[in-house]
Amino acid sequence: MKFKKGFMISSGQAKQDYLETAIRHVSLKQGVMGIKVNIMKEYDPKNIQCANVPLPDYVEFLDTKKDEKDQQRITTKAADVQ
Repeated sequence: MKFKKGFMISSGQAKQDYLETAIRHVSLKQGVMGIKVNIMKEYDPKNIQCANVPLPDYVEFLDTKKDEKDQQRITTKAADVQ
């Protein structure tokens, strides 16, 4: 049986940073049974147990600076209206 939820990265440096893998083998009368578990850590640079490097597809949008001319136009238009 396989249980999945969300997404799981499977290659590259992010795999080494974000995945924890555990494998256990159990010897039974009828043979050997193995269990493999992959757990993906969350991103939190302050927490030691979490990954401290963001995923490579993480995009951060910064506010753009407005030109002084554009701000003057906006302020003059706003002053004219009031």
